[in-house]
Amino acid sequence: MVVLRILHILFGVVWAGGAIFRALILEPRLRAAGPAVQGPAMRSIAPAIAMVLGIASAITIAADTTAAARFV
Repeated sequence: MVVLRILHILFGVVWAGGAIFRALILEPRLRAAGPAVQGPAMRSIAPAIAMVLGIASAITIAADTTAAARFV
């Protein structure tokens, strides 16, 4: 049970932190740099961000669902 809680918190922080970083820091800075920089940068960075956030969200949801199912 403790392991599920740790997984849920750890990967929840990764998921939320990554989304906040992308929305509040990365995208505005790239937008300010202009389309010549924004396009190539996002094409190279976006797949990695999507993979990390997707895995983090899946682990967060799976750990929470598994923990919740133990109480039913």
